[in-house]
Amino acid sequence: MATDREYYEQLKAAGLCPACKGEPQPGRVYCRPCLERINGSAAARPESRKEAWRRYARARQRGLKAQGLCVTCGVRPQNRTLRCEGCERDYNRRYGGKNRKGNGKYTCSVCRRPGHNVITCPTRGTDVPTIDEFAGARREWE
Repeated sequence: MATDREYYEQLKAAGLCPACKGEPQPGRVYCRPCLERINGSAAARPESRKEAWRRYARARQRGLKAQGLCVTCGVRPQNRTLRCEGCERDYNRRYGGKNRKGNGKYTCSVCRRPGHNVITCPTRGTDVPTIDEFAGARREWE
């Protein structure tokens, strides 16, 4: 007994529509009635709960952001950021901020190993300035 996939491949190789064994559309696997039925059933499928929640959450965040409120709790942030201090702290604790792994250690952008950053990386080249060199150059720019 052939599996569904094998049966599908046999019908496809024979030049028949896998759904009804009819004549397929030119350049297609399925015939016109089956294509219309397949595409119509996908369009008629109701929105999932997950998709509905994502749509609601995006709209809520857009509205809060437009009003200048925290996108998480709706309180007005003191320092013109997307989140208030409490939500920002929780967000950074949960997601670790930029360039951090789940273990809480920084990841080097040169060698991609956790535990150190680009300044303290043992494999970095000499073209990367040290902290003191960078701070001195920054003072010169200002």
